[in-house]
Parts: sequence; structure tokens; C-alpha cells
Amino acid sequence: MFEWFSGRQGEILSSSLNILIVSVMLAMSIRLLLHRRKLAYISLIVSFVITIFCHLFSIYMASSGGARSATIVIKDSLQAAGLCLLMLGFYLLYNSVSRSKLVIGAASVCLSVIVAIVPFLGKSGIWAYITTDAYILLVLLVSMNWVVRKSGQRWILLSALSCYAVAAVLNLFQVNSPIPNFLLLAFYYLFAIMLFSRVIELLQSVTYSSITDGLTGLYNRKYFNSRVAHFVSQNIPVSVIFSDIDNFKKLNDTKGHHMGDEMLKLVAGIMKEESIGIGLPGRYGGEEIVFLVADPSVDVAQLAEKIRRRIEIESIVTASIGYSTYVPGLSVEELVKQADEAMYRAKTTGKNKVISFKDIC
Repeated sequence: MFEWFSGRQGEILSSSLNILIVSVMLAMSIRLLLHRRKLAYISLIVSFVITIFCHLFSIYMASSGGARSATIVIKDSLQAAGLCLLMLGFYLLYNSVSRSKLVIGAASVCLSVIVAIVPFLGKSGIWAYITTDAYILLVLLVSMNWVVRKSGQRWILLSALSCYAVAAVLNLFQVNSPIPNFLLLAFYYLFAIMLFSRVIELLQSVTYSSITDGLTGLYNRKYFNSRVAHFVSQNIPVSVIFSDIDNFKKLNDTKGHHMGDEMLKLVAGIMKEESIGIGLPGRYGGEEIVFLVADPSVDVAQLAEKIRRRIEIESIVTASIGYSTYVPGLSVEELVKQADEAMYRAKTTGKNKVISFKDIC
């Protein structure tokens, strides 16, 4: 197997495999561009197209048994330009677009062409072959310092760049070995993993944002009700805790909406901490925060009182809390309404207290 990647046959095989991997990344980037219209994907698409042509030139050169200077210039220019655009695109996946970044990207691509052409304007011999490899090595070193620090998936990216750097060094010193072919293959394979991981991150982000409240990070009303319905459909004796921040309108009027938002986030944080392992919290609307207790072994009265006490101690607000436990025959709406009614009784009878729906029946 090792000899398959040696000589002209190895160049053809490795370039063919690289074209396959890059083509998959190209298709993924086009699909992402159609949905997100982000400049990073344009840079990646152009990079992948250039890279495919670069490897097609490599296959042509290996198949023809040699190449003229013009072909080498085109191939080297494509290789360096594709790498620069790839680094720029991956950087922009995790960072905002600015004019300076675009200028740097465009300048590096132009310099790729110049570096590849200059040796053939008056020089010959080894200098005509090592200049582009030296420039690629420089691009890789700059990327390791600049791109890796400011992008996600740092260790995979660093590993990929290291593979390319070692391959560039071996090519720079004219080492006759199949190792550079293996390393370039590993480079594109690692980049495919990173791009696929980015797709998963985006899907998770879209899913998370569709079921959570933007301010508090709690689950939204629709998702919360769907989870309650899931347990109710299985006749599991879950409980719903319904809380409402006392005098919230007065807080907004006297201390500003910023303070109101901060208190909402603080109360939401308490709910998140108390829900670990036993249920899930949600924002029902306005200053109303709910808590699905999915563990039947939990003493809901004690839990609700603990939450009320923490809110009173850890913030500048208090909360009126009501709760209700599911019994067979109740609908999701009825269960939540019972907890809401218990909360309303707590609010209208002094506030900053906990009341069970059973106590008002």
C-alpha cells in the first residue's frame, strides 16, 4: 500500500483522493452559502474550486511525465492561493468580517501568484521550484499564529496545518518520499472533519435558539409545554412550579429595564441550578418563570420554598410561587393553569410566599 503513494502513480492517487474530499467540502459549503449568505463560505468555495484545479494539474503533470514552466506556474499559483483563501474562510467562520481582513486575504492571494511567477522570469534551477513551497510554509506559520488562536476547533486545525507544514518542508528540500502525499491527504481529511463539525454546531445552534428564550436562556413556552405533555401522556406524576417576580413593573419604572432584565436572568440562573437532574425550567412570558419537576421523588413544596428563599437572599426582588402536581385526567393546560392559580393566590395574599394548588381547592 505504501508504494501506491510513491512516484507518479502516488501523485495521481493522492490527488484523486484529495479531489474527492475537497469536492465533498465544496458541496457542503455551497449548501451553507445558500442558507446563510456568509462571506466565509464564498472564500471556502473559491478555495475548494481552486484546490480541485490544482490537483487536476498535478494529475496532468504526473500523467504526461513532466510539465512546462507555464503549467508549473499555474499549479503553484493555485496551490498557494487556495491555501490563503482556505485560511481566510475558516477564520471568517468564527470571526466578524472587516475591510482589513479582506484586504489581507486579497493581498495574500495576489502575492501567491507573484511568488509563483517571479522565479520563471529570470531564474532557473532549484529556485524555480522552492519559492512557492517557502511561501506556503510562511502562510502556514502565520496561520498557526493568527487563525488558530482566533477560531474554533484549535487542536484539529493546528494538527492539519502541521501536516501541511511538514509536507511543505519535505517538498522544499526535494525529499523523494510518499510522505508528503500522505500528509496532504491528512490535511484535507482533517479540514473535512472541521467543516462537518461546524455544520453540526450550526444545526445545534439553530435548534437551541428555536426552543429557548433569548434573554434568559431558559426553554420557551412552546417547548416547555411540549415536555410537560410528554410526561403527562405517560401518566408520570410530574409537578409544575409557577413563579412570578413581585413588583416587576415598579422595578422597571424605578431602576430601568436593564435592571429588570438582570433580575430576570438572575432568577433564571437560580431555576437552572435547581433543575439540574430533576427537571427543566422555562420562561412562560414576561416575568413568569416555570419549572417542570420530572422526578416524582422530589418534595416539590421544599424545592419551591428553597427557590423562593434563594431569590429573596440572592437578588433585590422576591417571587410569588405556586405549584401543582399531575393527577390522571388532567391536561397539560389544566396542570399549568392550576400552578398559575396557586401563584396568583400567593401574589394576592401578601406576595413572597409559596402556595400549593391543593391549599386553594
